[in-house]
Amino acid sequence: KQWYQRRVRGWSPATEGDALRHSVGMFFSRLGPKNVEMLEMVEQAFFPTLQTVCDAPSTSPLQEINPVNLAELLLSLLPGRHHEQLSITACNELILRPSSKYGRALVKILPLFDIL
Repeated sequence: KQWYQRRVRGWSPATEGDALRHSVGMFFSRLGPKNVEMLEMVEQAFFPTLQTVCDAPSTSPLQEINPVNLAELLLSLLPGRHHEQLSITACNELILRPSSKYGRALVKILPLFDIL
């Protein structure tokens, strides 16, 4: 959970251009592909994370995070073989909440899945 919170904070526009953001991003991008447990955690946290960011109250700092950029970051940590199941889940989630901010974000991230 702490790993996840650090990733979300690191992707906030408030930290853009920050050396810490770059360092944390490099660390996780190198650690993730070699660690099966890390990949599973990212995959399991993908939709709850995206939903939390989309459903954050207007007073929350999470409102500053672009959910599409966040999804792109999380997907970049996962090899393509993880994308197929995530894309199916995204479609199912979209059916449940098509007009919400979460649903609109899901529509925008569908092309990001590497399923070919």
